[in-house]
Amino acid sequence: MRPYQFFVCAAILVFAAGTPVLADWCHDDTQLNGQIFCDDFDRYCQNPPPPWDTCATGSSRSDPALRNRWPWTSYNWNTNSRDGTNWLIEENQLVLSTPPYGGRHANGGDEGGKLGQNTRDLTPDIQAALNGKTTVNGSDAEPLILRFDITGGIQDANGIMFSTGYMELNLGDDDNGRVTNLAQAPTDWVLVGEPEIESCESCYAICPSPNFSVHVPWPSLCQQYEPRTASPDPCPPAQEVIRSSLAIGAVAFLDNNPCHCEDPANQVPSNYHVSFFDGYKWRILRSNMFPGNGGDFVWGDKTNTIILTIKTNTVDIYHRGRLTIDGGRTWVESIATDIPRKYLGDFNRLRSGTKEACRLQSGSYVCHPDYANGKKRPLRMGETRCDAGWQTNKSKYIAFDTLNLTGGIGSVVTGACCLNDASCIETDLTSCTEQGGHWQAGASTCAQTSCCPYPFADADTDGDVDQDDFGIYQLCFTNVDGGVPDGCGCLNRDGDNDVDTADFVQFSGCYSGPNVPAVPVSGGCNP
Repeated sequence: MRPYQFFVCAAILVFAAGTPVLADWCHDDTQLNGQIFCDDFDRYCQNPPPPWDTCATGSSRSDPALRNRWPWTSYNWNTNSRDGTNWLIEENQLVLSTPPYGGRHANGGDEGGKLGQNTRDLTPDIQAALNGKTTVNGSDAEPLILRFDITGGIQDANGIMFSTGYMELNLGDDDNGRVTNLAQAPTDWVLVGEPEIESCESCYAICPSPNFSVHVPWPSLCQQYEPRTASPDPCPPAQEVIRSSLAIGAVAFLDNNPCHCEDPANQVPSNYHVSFFDGYKWRILRSNMFPGNGGDFVWGDKTNTIILTIKTNTVDIYHRGRLTIDGGRTWVESIATDIPRKYLGDFNRLRSGTKEACRLQSGSYVCHPDYANGKKRPLRMGETRCDAGWQTNKSKYIAFDTLNLTGGIGSVVTGACCLNDASCIETDLTSCTEQGGHWQAGASTCAQTSCCPYPFADADTDGDVDQDDFGIYQLCFTNVDGGVPDGCGCLNRDGDNDVDTADFVQFSGCYSGPNVPAVPVSGGCNP
């Protein structure tokens, strides 16, 4: 029997017995062998007990203690500040697999929060568990296994199918929240409704009478495998890049038919299945998608268990949820094996929640110009311009519990590092960050990497964005479908076949003036 199969069986037997599966701190010799990081969230109280013990009944929770171990890393480039939801401690015993606590993320909807993430830097954990190595990966012989419990709240029995929140393993960032798009699963979106009519966006335009109860547009994520046949609102072409990320959890906004004209009582984004990001696109898991696929990965009531087993070129996914069948609640398991992973590299970060996201321009992978002045993410999904009211999207908070990362192979990864002047060096992630550089996820050498200035609009690399840089932009300007001249690739921000006014919108957002350092500023500088 393969190692991952043994882990699944052992974990479920212990879980089913109703006893704690893991200690809340890692490297306890009495726990599972090969443990890198674990958290059952049960030591985050005002006076934490000794290691391996949980907070006593009646203890007062400590949100700051949780956030100290999982720093808040949601960052809004428009406001040059942190934004979005932060961890809270979950105390509702009905959704916890190990009492007394779990970790909660408001997810931008009915709970009133904003989408966001918290991050655990795994580097010290990997160093302690794997003899000084700084990154970890999985192989067929020594798989890396991520296991956690997830719930979508208790209102209306379960809100997870209407909610968005996941766990994500990735490589590299500066841990101040300024995470590059190459180091996170993509969550950028288009509006489904009338995306170009700003005064009153809604699903009215595509829902014929009498099925037009939706008073708002709904977002739909673009970088996904699901064909966009249900919605007429086009996403831009998929970005042909591999991000240093694997992610799994609940993503309601993968729904490409969120208006649901055919169902007036349920005209909200919904996704009843576990979703997985393979480094390239999001995938909604369903039965018979892959060899060895058993079960339909349908979200169950209250607590769901997910086990992601990462191997050399593939992953295996296990899900366990409690479904209502023939009037009774039954535990149902789903398993898929040998799912291709597009990102094959190492990991050194673990994220919880949902990435900051922006609404995209029609036809391009650039943030919509109206999403400036701090609105670079869908804030609360039910807000509407149409009637100044509120439209529920049935989303609930996302809560996590009993998280564990084990196994794998450690290494020290070196690769391409772009410096602010657009030069490239090959070094490890830590050294790159110390030099103010930007780690290029998925690029192993400088020969495979095209570095741009930081920010990109500093075309002459003198530290500001001024008239000299605008002069270079003018020389590169070709207008729609005019091609991209040699040396102008960094100014082609939307990745199409030209340098045009859409790229100028991005350029102008970074304008600082002579001798004024060019940094992300209010108004939309995306470096």
